[in-house]
Amino acid sequence: INILSDSIQILNEDQTRLNTESIHCQNTLDHLTQDVSTVKISMQEQNAFLDGTIVNHEILQQDIQSMGQKVLDMNTNTNNGIFIWKISNVQTRMGM
Repeated sequence: INILSDSIQILNEDQTRLNTESIHCQNTLDHLTQDVSTVKISMQEQNAFLDGTIVNHEILQQDIQSMGQKVLDMNTNTNNGIFIWKISNVQTRMGM
């Protein structure tokens, strides 16, 4: 009878220990699930930021190309520093 009683006590202690470990594992799983959710949200935010950065980069590239073209256009219109003057009413100004 003592052996049976000791075995039952050991089984009860094992059950208590296993219940405690199970609760600990469940708590750990809950925390890890929350952490995974937080990481997913963070990744989504980072992806949205990167998408915005890519769009901004493309816009800046277009602006740079546009400015480069404007500079080229300005350089082709300068006549190498030669100014052309338009003088109206030349005869009147010369007193003729």
